[in-house]
Amino acid sequence: MLKMTKRIVKFLKRLDYYKIICWLIDTSGLLVLSFTGWAIPLYYDYSVNNIYVLPKIILLRHLTIILIGIFLFRILFLNRSLKMPPILVSIPIFIFLIASSIATTQSLNPYIAFYGCYSRYEGLTSLLNYIILFYLAFFFVNTNLKARIFFASCVLSGILCGGYGFLQHFDKDPNWLIEMGESSTFGNRNFLSAYLVLICPLSFSLFILALSDKIKKKGNRVVKILFYIFKASQAVLFLTAFLFFCITIVIIQTRGAWLGLLSAGILFLILMGRRVFNKQFAVIFVIVFALIISLFFFPQTSPIPRIKEAIKKEEGAVKFAGSAAVRLIVWKSCIPLIKDHPFGVGPDSLKFKMPLYMDSEYYTLEGGVLDKAHNIIIEMAVTTGWFGILSYICLWIVLFFYGIKRRDNILVVGILSLLMGYLVQNLFNFDLVTYTFLFWTGMGVLFGIGREKEKQVTSYRPSVIRIVLFILCIFGLSFLWKMLYIQMSADKIFAQGRNYEASGDLDGSITKYEEALSVLPWEETYFRFLVPQYKNKINQTEDEEVIKKIISRIEDFIKYDPNNTSYYDALAVAYRKLSDERNEEESLWRGVKQNPRSPDVWTNLGVFYSNKGMFDKAVSVYEEALKYQVKGARGTVITLNNLGEAYFRNNDEEKAIWAFSESLKQNPDQAEVNHYIALVYFKIADYKKSAHFCEKAVLLSPNKVQWLNDLGSAYYKLGDLKKTEEAFEKALLLSPDNDYAKKVLSVIKRM
Repeated sequence: MLKMTKRIVKFLKRLDYYKIICWLIDTSGLLVLSFTGWAIPLYYDYSVNNIYVLPKIILLRHLTIILIGIFLFRILFLNRSLKMPPILVSIPIFIFLIASSIATTQSLNPYIAFYGCYSRYEGLTSLLNYIILFYLAFFFVNTNLKARIFFASCVLSGILCGGYGFLQHFDKDPNWLIEMGESSTFGNRNFLSAYLVLICPLSFSLFILALSDKIKKKGNRVVKILFYIFKASQAVLFLTAFLFFCITIVIIQTRGAWLGLLSAGILFLILMGRRVFNKQFAVIFVIVFALIISLFFFPQTSPIPRIKEAIKKEEGAVKFAGSAAVRLIVWKSCIPLIKDHPFGVGPDSLKFKMPLYMDSEYYTLEGGVLDKAHNIIIEMAVTTGWFGILSYICLWIVLFFYGIKRRDNILVVGILSLLMGYLVQNLFNFDLVTYTFLFWTGMGVLFGIGREKEKQVTSYRPSVIRIVLFILCIFGLSFLWKMLYIQMSADKIFAQGRNYEASGDLDGSITKYEEALSVLPWEETYFRFLVPQYKNKINQTEDEEVIKKIISRIEDFIKYDPNNTSYYDALAVAYRKLSDERNEEESLWRGVKQNPRSPDVWTNLGVFYSNKGMFDKAVSVYEEALKYQVKGARGTVITLNNLGEAYFRNNDEEKAIWAFSESLKQNPDQAEVNHYIALVYFKIADYKKSAHFCEKAVLLSPNKVQWLNDLGSAYYKLGDLKKTEEAFEKALLLSPDNDYAKKVLSVIKRM
């Protein structure tokens, strides 16, 4: 026993504890980074309202803080020298960060530009987080082995979340609550497929590396057997993952992801060159091609219907349709915005400026609030300004220039293909933490692997200054760690408010929404949910003091988001309840001036004048609204209908007929409009046309008693007593107490 103890002591004395600690620290950094790659795609939390994105961004920031702590210990206590990435990549990154910081100060809501808008969280803090991740990945992943470990964790995560989405596609998920396609753990199929596109080339690179792994000829036989088993397992796993990702991307049916996968695959083949021209890879490519083609023959997996959605034939020409058409409109609308804001509108702040520039045709196909340009280049140009987009483009040039020079490394080829897939699909999509973190860490690994080993001393004693600095940094990181819980806490309260609202508890929902805002006072999404509840409260209460407090609160919200026209409508409702017509009218005009392209604000103002009997003003409002709307727009039909009614009540029958006719050209199946134009024709004694439109109205809505009465009256004026009798008899069947129908029928019988 004593002899064994002496041997252990002797062995321990020979150990180089400094090197062991260095290895442990570096390995800890790699493991945390690998856990990040595995956990971020999979993590979600049902306790908050934003189930998928917010938990991911908070987890990423917590893991980044841990990595920073490990890195600081490594630098301050182990005296490890710092080898920075090439200056050519750091310069555009820091210019881009500076441009984004300047743009943040230009935002209408700097808080949102700093933290990111709700459900996106791509503000300045996220950009800073990504940049830190880039440098941490560079420092901790400096060998091919470490890179393989990190990317393998990402692929394993992709298998799990991709498998979940795959099951959802075939309706095998009984707990699937989110109606966003194959949402998996991402909440949206676009984000799931975007992540799968990035890891697809990585899985194939890992497969090739697994095949090329070798062991020394001389060695233990058992070790060799275990090695070959492990090698075969890796190859099978990563090849299967690659094939699975390709199939899943196709059946999830997101067109941007298809283009991203295609471009990544083409670049991969080009960079691999002659290395892929062998029987092994030929068989794999044939299998991939056969699998994808086979998907076209099954209705549940065929991408053909999805492709057809993007195009339509109109007047003999082929045009884009659906979301593809919407993207073209959005991009077109962003161009003048870029020209007018050379320093950008602020990260994640497009929604505050876009209403003033949005092409009216957008309301035809989409409507609602637009918070992203759906094109990464345009998005960066709009949000970070001219310097931001120039530095961003320079960064891409450096990435590909540096990577292509090192294309002999198969992992580098995989990373470059990842970057290409990210870029191409983001020409139709936008950044989100669910996969953007992999872009930045992948970029860090690209510059990190293969670099020279850092110089290190064999022993080191830290100075007092370094110890103090480390303690201060730890306190700072601890404070930051606690601060990160604020967003989660607020959103948990907000989720409770949504539950109260769903259950019909008005006061409970208002209380919870206000409580959420007390925690996170700049979150404009909470405002947007609170204001409709306040409108309901206004309609229920007679307490003037309560209404005045609500008015004051809504004015506070307008300071954060002045372009949200629903706030001005809420103010108008409040002033109406107070019988304050002057402020009601002023509130509606504020909304119109703030966002003249929105159909709703004009409609509200026109209705205000119509209700007051001021039909001449209502006419002028609706005529002005048409100037901002294009033919076929969702709001145009409403405006034309309101305008027709205003003309009619203003005794301008000819223009009323024109307005209703234009509306029916765009949507002929409007029962009420057909009936209204029938009334106009009846008034001007054109009974034939009145009967014609009334027939259409009754055909669309056959159970309207008054419409049958009007139809019978038109027939009576035309002298068609048989049809008159039929119309009124139908009216009596629906309403036996219809005195008017009885009176007319009695007159006909006496004739």
